[in-house]
Amino acid sequence: MVNTDIQEADIQDRAVETIIAFNAAVQRIRLFPVSNPATADYIDKAFDALSRLLTMAGEFRIERLDNGARVCGERLREKHQRKVQVGAFLDLVFSFGVRVLALENSLSRMELAGFLELLNEKLENLEPAGGLGAALIARGLSHVRVDGDAPAPASPTAPPPPASDEAGRPALEPETIGPMLSALEMILEGDRRAVVCEQLACALTDRKDGVVLQFLAREPEGVFGAELSGALLERLEPERYERLMADVRQIRDGHADPDAGLSPEAAGRVLERMTRTDRGRKTMDHLNQKTQQRLKSGLEAVVRGDIAPLSDDRFLQGLPLALERFLDRENDKTGPIIVDRLADALLKQGPETRARVAPLASRIFDMLAARPGHSETLINLSYKLVGWVRFETEATPSLERVFHQLRDLARNLIRNNAFDQCRHILKIFNLIHAGRIHRPESLTLLAEEMLKGIAVREVAEALLDDLAAADENTRNLAMERLAMLGAGALEPALGRLRESESRTERSRLLRVVCLMGQGAVPALRRHIEGEIPWYYARNLVLLFGKVGNAEQLDVLKNYLDHADIRVRREALNSIYSIGGEKGAAILIDALPRADDSLKLIMVGMLGAWGRKEAGPALMRMLESEALAASRTRNELAEKICVALGAIGTAEAAPLLAAIAGQKKKSGLITKGYGEKARAAAAAAREAIQRKAAENHPEK
Repeated sequence: MVNTDIQEADIQDRAVETIIAFNAAVQRIRLFPVSNPATADYIDKAFDALSRLLTMAGEFRIERLDNGARVCGERLREKHQRKVQVGAFLDLVFSFGVRVLALENSLSRMELAGFLELLNEKLENLEPAGGLGAALIARGLSHVRVDGDAPAPASPTAPPPPASDEAGRPALEPETIGPMLSALEMILEGDRRAVVCEQLACALTDRKDGVVLQFLAREPEGVFGAELSGALLERLEPERYERLMADVRQIRDGHADPDAGLSPEAAGRVLERMTRTDRGRKTMDHLNQKTQQRLKSGLEAVVRGDIAPLSDDRFLQGLPLALERFLDRENDKTGPIIVDRLADALLKQGPETRARVAPLASRIFDMLAARPGHSETLINLSYKLVGWVRFETEATPSLERVFHQLRDLARNLIRNNAFDQCRHILKIFNLIHAGRIHRPESLTLLAEEMLKGIAVREVAEALLDDLAAADENTRNLAMERLAMLGAGALEPALGRLRESESRTERSRLLRVVCLMGQGAVPALRRHIEGEIPWYYARNLVLLFGKVGNAEQLDVLKNYLDHADIRVRREALNSIYSIGGEKGAAILIDALPRADDSLKLIMVGMLGAWGRKEAGPALMRMLESEALAASRTRNELAEKICVALGAIGTAEAAPLLAAIAGQKKKSGLITKGYGEKARAAAAAAREAIQRKAAENHPEK
């Protein structure tokens, strides 16, 4: 029989998990659009949480109470009410005047994304159109209901209602404007035509800016259309005229929102028409003066260390051209100061400011790279970009572009024998590639690609040649630089390791790969696959033990059965280096089928680890007929006894006593054990007794 209380608690816990996931997604959408890959991850997590809940509850329902809330049919428990994320989401939903919110079982991920995006709208923007409920209907989110059931959809045979503007007037459809103006041109003459033109211009000025711009962007239909466009421009108030001119210039220059409703080409046509008249030219001059003043005051503020202008998009749009002028002036210090201030904003400001500044910093990087006289400023900027890369976790276009720019800078510095100046770049790429700074897989792979792009083959080969230099400093420097090139130098280094006939060179190459750390593992995995010479397999296995972790133990396990004893021994050493519970389990499993020489090593390793789970396997081995028939019986028995003593296997005490000659055990052949084996058994038994006494002194 199902415990109803437990089931309800489980549903509420799952509902709270869903609310927390919803709140995180809403907060993310507030900063970045739903098209952002990381934002999509947040929405996916929210949808997964909702799907798990709906399998239990059938519907996700929130109801507002006078002193709390009811979630999925049960009053929200106090422990859940105290959660900040839960309170934030409920306050947000209820701020729209909602009494009941319900998400149905058939809700799709796309609908959920639309709903979460809608929750970021301001209430005052939704109220004129009927509030949140009306907005849900308008967006076709039929599986999200507020304050009860949504109205039934209109009959499919009924004609759609005519489109209208914010005042309820019919919208201006572009395809109807041309025929209308052509008809008016044919039937209107003289004063009557001027009057109608004036009346239409007056009516158009009452419409939204977007409607006005759409009208102005079209090609005029005949003389009447041109006259109407001119009359409309004349009737616009000065402030609005200037604002529209600024907007279309933004769109023309590609700085406006892609959803502005006007293409750059259309905006260019509007701007050209607006500036044909004296009024338009004067307005443009005034606009340019204001832009210059804004730019000048913004630059002065930035130089002083005030970052407020960085929130002004129009200031940021004019900044690159102004900065170019500063950089082109000989011995001018203002340009480097501005670059430094912008770079500081990437490190010290919040996500919104960083999102604005990052594309600009990337553009400035290219400016500096094209001006050899500003190499010092470029290097300083690269340090701060590396600092930004350290904590910027999203794979944004700006971040990926900076990756490529840093790669190009490092490659040029190395070609100009300035290796030390790019250490910070190599370090950050190595940290990301090795997983020491956790990033999405796309950035990890990109970091590897960047390292390979920096370490062009001639650079890597020259450094590999230096490993054989007579001068120790030259060798050490080459080794250090190869390690810093990481994945970029790994393939050439492994190629030489396979082909080298010099033991000294192989030793140095092994050290280089070890210095590269965990970032070398993917390449080692690729190289160890397939048929390879035993000596190369041994070196790769050795490297796994130096740079690998528990995830690589499955690779090493296979080499315990390699045909060559030297490879098997190296596999043992590498497994021992990595160790852990999984390493012990592998050795215990392989122990029965190993040859005697390897058994000696494996038993010693298990004893050194002190893994208790090895005790039963060692006891079975000590009692086995295979041991009795082994040529290394005494030596192996001695090793097993020592290991059992080190582990402290209490169950082995009677067996050890029998071997030591203190008493017989039925079925056990003690005759023939050497003195060392008997002594080891006695010592192990005493060690086990001491440990037992230490652990249980009262006994």
